[in-house]
Amino acid sequence: MIRWMETQSGKSFMLGRACLRSWKEIASYAGVSIPTVQRWEREERLPVHRHLHRKRGSVYAFPVEIDTWLRERDTALGGAEPVAVE
Repeated sequence: MIRWMETQSGKSFMLGRACLRSWKEIASYAGVSIPTVQRWEREERLPVHRHLHRKRGSVYAFPVEIDTWLRERDTALGGAEPVAVE
């Protein structure tokens, strides 16, 4: 079952879908290193979400959003193979 939930900032997200729940899972799914996906999030708007806790936050991402972002990035790069700079 898929439900949509809206956050205080007005963003909607899906509940009940397969979810990548750490930088390690997101990086593995994208086929790159953890620093690369962190840089992509910071500099290129990789769709990573955060669940804030009292002291620290956790990250999560939806595979469908990562797939869409990677396709759009590939198109923007002219179909060139992405180069991960560590």
